[in-house]
Formats: sequence, C-alpha cells, structure tokens
Amino acid sequence: MGLSLDAQLERWGWEDGGLVSCRVTLASAASSPTTEWIDWLALQCCGFVHQSAGGSGGAPKPSPTPPAGSGTALHDETLSHDDSRSCILNSQPQVVTAGLALLPGQKVAYLVTARLATGLPPTFSGHAVRYEYLLILTVRAMAPPSRFSQAWSRSPDYAVRLPVRVIAAAHGTHLPAPLALAAAERAAGLASRVPPLRCEVSCEEVAASSEEDDDGEERGHEGWSDEEEGRESCGGAQGGERREEEGEGSWRGPAPTSSWPSYRVQRDGLLIAQVQLASVECCVGGVLRGTIELEQTARERGRACAVCDRLVLSLRLSELVVNARGGPGTLAGTHTIGRQEVRTRHLRRWTIEIHLPEHMPPQITTAEVSLTWALAFSFELGSLESDGSARNQTPQRLDWELPLTVYATPTPGVAPAFESPQSGSIHIPTR
Repeated sequence: MGLSLDAQLERWGWEDGGLVSCRVTLASAASSPTTEWIDWLALQCCGFVHQSAGGSGGAPKPSPTPPAGSGTALHDETLSHDDSRSCILNSQPQVVTAGLALLPGQKVAYLVTARLATGLPPTFSGHAVRYEYLLILTVRAMAPPSRFSQAWSRSPDYAVRLPVRVIAAAHGTHLPAPLALAAAERAAGLASRVPPLRCEVSCEEVAASSEEDDDGEERGHEGWSDEEEGRESCGGAQGGERREEEGEGSWRGPAPTSSWPSYRVQRDGLLIAQVQLASVECCVGGVLRGTIELEQTARERGRACAVCDRLVLSLRLSELVVNARGGPGTLAGTHTIGRQEVRTRHLRRWTIEIHLPEHMPPQITTAEVSLTWALAFSFELGSLESDGSARNQTPQRLDWELPLTVYATPTPGVAPAFESPQSGSIHIPTR
C-alpha cells in the first residue's frame, strides 16, 4: 500500500545554459484500499561548490536527510546546514501539483524542466573542489479525517535528489561576474553577499507511461542512439579521414606524417624515443593518437648505454588551487586517465590511442581551481653493454609530461555507451 514516486532524467548530461528535462511519475499501489492523496509535489534545481578547510573537495558526501514536513513550507535545499558548500545556482521551490487524489492503481506523470544559467563550471569532483548540480523532487502525502483523527494528517517530506551532469560548453567556461565575486569574498574570509545564479523551472502534465514504457521498450531518451557513436579523433583532418560517405562515424587509422608534431626524448645526449602526435589539441570525448619510435641500437662505441625496458603512458589532469591574491596556484592533486603499460625491450614502434572520457572536464579556470591536461610518459631505462648484452643494474626512470590543450566537446549531450540517465524512486507510506 502507499504511493511511489519515480523520476528519470531524459539525458545523461547538459551544457551550461541547457534545458534539463525529467519525467516524473506518481502512482498509487493497486492494493491500496482507498484513494491516496498528495498534499504537494515540489521541484527545485540547485548547484553547489564544495570546499573544505583543507582545500579538498573529496568524495561526494551523502545527501542530508530532508526535514520532516512543517506546516505548508516547501523544502528548500539551500537552507540545509552544510558549511563546506556554497550555492552557485538556485531556483525557488515550485509546486508541481497539490491536492491530488489518486485512485488505486492510478498513475499521473509530469515533465519538469529547469533552464540552467550560462557560464556554470562543469560537474567535477576533485581534490580541492567539487561542483555538483541537483534536481530535487520533494513530495508529501496526506490522509483525510477518519475515526482516529478529526483533521487531515500529513506525512513527512520525502525527496529524490537526481545529480545533473553539467558539461562545459564548446565556447568555453568563464565564471560569471557574480560567482567570481562571491568566490573571491570566500577566499578572503568574507561572507558572500552575492546571490547565486537564477534557474527557472517549469512543469506540465503528460500521459502516464504504459507497462511497455516502464520496461524501456517504447520510450527512448533524448541524446541516445541505437548505434554506437563514433568518437572524434583529435587533431582535425590530420588525425584520420572520416568515412562520412559510408555513414559509419569511424576513422581510418592515422599514419604518421611529416606535419605531425615530433618530440625527441634523450638522456645524457643519447636518443631514447621519438614521439609523434596528430595534435597536442584534443576535445573531451575525443581520441588522442600518435606513435612512439623507440631507439634500441643507439649507443656510443665501447660504452654501455640506456635503453627503454618499459613504458607507462597516461593522460594526467592537474588540479591547481587558484590564489585569490593573483599569485601562482598550489597543486592540490592529479588524476590519471587511460593508463597504458608495455614492455619495450624488443619493441620498435608503439601506436598511441587514448580516449578522453566524455564526462571529464576540459582545460578551464574557475574562481576556485585551474585544471590543466598533459600526456605523461614514464620510461623505465635499463642498460646494455657495448656488445648488446643486458647489464645487471637497477633500472632508472625518466619522467616527461607533454602539455595538452583540451577543449569542451563540440557535440554535448550525446551519451557514451557506458552512461545512462540518472533516475530515482521512493516509496511513500500512507498508512
């Protein structure tokens, strides 16, 4: 017995300034002995930046338990006590429906939307800062007078909090002046007087889903495709030729050309490797491509030389805490993506192909943090005698980082194969 609230976002992510849409279904259990009543269903969209005293965003904390209903006041997420976060986006709680009666087994559905402000930082959880956005649906049930009570009784508030993934826009992320001013005041230890950016929400009643819809057989999700989307190769036309005439969205594997940027890795004047990349510019969701030519025979006459025994390659996202006084930032930590390792003693050439996940942020600077990207190489060097035999010696390591420029995805909202829209469901007891 009782009521259920089901909510599902229509897409896996939105650009800042985009229109977040969510399908909400209220249903009364078929076994309910009588009509079930909804006091109200409310909607709110919020965004927060989390910073601790130690400058660490850390892992997401569990959402606070919503307070019990009090009078007719709607739950406001921004009034929850959490000193580690500051509100950067907010809509006032808005009633979706009120005084709704549901017969046993009856469903009613709504399409709720929230227009995000432009210039928002993308969703990100790092060492120094965490940006999160939430679509909050709060519901309260009520029961008519009975022989046990002469007045309407009301349940506590029940809430579903759906994380909304905000993707950096292709035009770049620049923190709006109100947020930049608020962040500067927080960094200076002042109470921020600047209100958060506004977010407009709306709703409309739609046809309740059928049983086939519940199984996901009839209703699709905006931004999804039955066929796997092709990933863009970084470096424009030099990264490969796109087979548009075949409609496959795939790439003919790139071959190194003289126009590719080339980098020489040396130790004590001896060549260890030569790296070629299609481009040092990449977009989120793209593939970084290139080749590594490993030098195995270069050695000085009559002397032992260093050769590469093992190579570790990865994308590295560095997180710098912005200095409010304009000085250099402080490194808060790094994130390693797409780590690859290969034994190279007898390897002559290795092809680089690393996918930059769609959910990662581009190279941006906000009021709290600066994010930069690099391609990180770690060469483990062994030694050869002059006759080519291996020398028993502790391997040495040569680390090198190649700075990259990572842009926002030019096609936001296209869901990668491993992503699905956020959803949530709660049961509201009424007896």
